[in-house]
Amino acid sequence: MQPGAHLEPGAARPSWSEKEPGAHLERPSWSDKKHGRDKAVEDTRGMGQIHDEVVQDKVEALSDCKILYVTEIGGPSAARLVRQNMMPVKVKAEIKIEDILRELLERIRTSPPPWLRKALQVD
Repeated sequence: MQPGAHLEPGAARPSWSEKEPGAHLERPSWSDKKHGRDKAVEDTRGMGQIHDEVVQDKVEALSDCKILYVTEIGGPSAARLVRQNMMPVKVKAEIKIEDILRELLERIRTSPPPWLRKALQVD
């Protein structure tokens, strides 16, 4: 399937992991390791269904996460995560994991906001 091509309604969705003869699909690179950017999602913006499928594949790959720290996320992608009981947390800049964990643990100890209590299943 070429970028920009669309599937007919009800058609089977091609798998990124399957190499079909003549197929032009390659497993997307989920991130640019240098900057933590999601190249597969960025490269398919504006491609309609192709982009939606790449985003959905990423959501499925992250399905065991409860909290995702991001520097950028669109409204539809954020809503998709929330529907899967994942909370996207937007940060202004890249941050070290150690620093964000320290901040998260402090919020848990002091007064976690409702979304965090829900993620922790604490009432």
